[in-house]
Amino acid sequence: MSAKMKNMISLIINIAIVVITAISMSKFFISGGDGNMQVMGVSSFKYFTNLSNYFIAITVLISIYFNIRNLSKGTNELPRPLYLAKFAAAVSVTVTFLTCVFFLAPINIMILAPYGVPAWRAYMFMFAGVTFYLHFVTPVLSIIVTFFLEKTDSFEKKKVWLGVLPVLLYAIVYGIMVAIVTPENGGWTDFYHFTFGGKMYMIPVSAIVMLGATWLISKAEWKIYSKVNKIK
Repeated sequence: MSAKMKNMISLIINIAIVVITAISMSKFFISGGDGNMQVMGVSSFKYFTNLSNYFIAITVLISIYFNIRNLSKGTNELPRPLYLAKFAAAVSVTVTFLTCVFFLAPINIMILAPYGVPAWRAYMFMFAGVTFYLHFVTPVLSIIVTFFLEKTDSFEKKKVWLGVLPVLLYAIVYGIMVAIVTPENGGWTDFYHFTFGGKMYMIPVSAIVMLGATWLISKAEWKIYSKVNKIK
């Protein structure tokens, strides 16, 4: 596939991500969301799902300008700082998707099983309504455009840690709001179930597991990028 064709497809996907994100996020301010994320207005900003989707949407929006500019050059290259930010954002939405599949969905099954809800319905509840786009569509499109269609002039393996940074920052805030501030004082409930039923000592354990998993995801996605772009 030519660079110009890759750039054209990138432009289409980037526009789609912006539109999908704008429509999906607007529902939190219009109707309070739906599916497993029923929250109104600014309260939606406390969820990593939404923050990661905002992050990728911002980098994508900037990318659209360079997509258009690159059309006349026949290339699909993005400025290095922008691509590194987009890499971190793409890793973040990948974490969102995989966390839903391998952690939150199984917990949802256990919570709803006593009420007679079939496992498949409890699982699909994680991808109902607006969350189908935030948990699945945007992550998949972001992976495709970031690692298979776009590139930058230089992206060393040592920059992989950038993919972990958003999760690290969120883990710090989440731990403080749940365990230190606490819901009684205006903090957050453990809506991601990282305390496993109020066991506060599990927060650092969960954080270590999440950060380790994110590091592996970041390395894997850099590997995809390096294979596609033939980086040795």
